[in-house]
Amino acid sequence: MSAREIGRTLGVARSTIQDNLKRASTAGLAWPLAGDLTDAVLEQRLFAHAGVRRGFRRRREPDWASLACELKVSVALRPF
Repeated sequence: MSAREIGRTLGVARSTIQDNLKRASTAGLAWPLAGDLTDAVLEQRLFAHAGVRRGFRRRREPDWASLACELKVSVALRPF
């Protein structure tokens, strides 16, 4: 079955399927999976080298707490 067919069946992008197949190959996983392989171990093996990209943001992140207060229903529906 091709990555395109798998993606269409699952409703995800072909590139997502290709990425996951590459991760499985790199982790040395093959189908069928071992019966004693838990979800946590599988996730750790597939995403061992994945991490948060460090960098800078072009814009400062908003103060989410004050924004949440501004968007409360009682505040948002008040007439001007």
